[in-house]
Amino acid sequence: MSDARAGGPLSTSRAEAMAVLSPGLVASLCLEAADGSLRALPVRVVQATLDVVGLSAAAGANLEAGPACLVADEFASYVGIRGAIVRGALSVVAADGRADLTVTHARGFSFENTTTSL
Repeated sequence: MSDARAGGPLSTSRAEAMAVLSPGLVASLCLEAADGSLRALPVRVVQATLDVVGLSAAAGANLEAGPACLVADEFASYVGIRGAIVRGALSVVAADGRADLTVTHARGFSFENTTTSL
């Protein structure tokens, strides 16, 4: 079985990255734990602008303020994969797990122009 692929994922703009973050999308939020290790927690996107992403933590997840990275993707097929990697500062806005990620850097990725032969 061969796996020939022309190119790799394309980098997309901040606006294209933020467009992936539609309300209801489940994403992974990476936070630094007290011992310095990284924790990845499931979150749901509540809203997203170019500057702030509103998030809701999964039941039982404990979000804490500080530096964070959000990774999300959507796809209907391999060549349809689009995603976003967003870094910023997380602030917890409600006791029920709602938080805002103030965006300092965002970049998207897309496999739209990737060809695959299996």
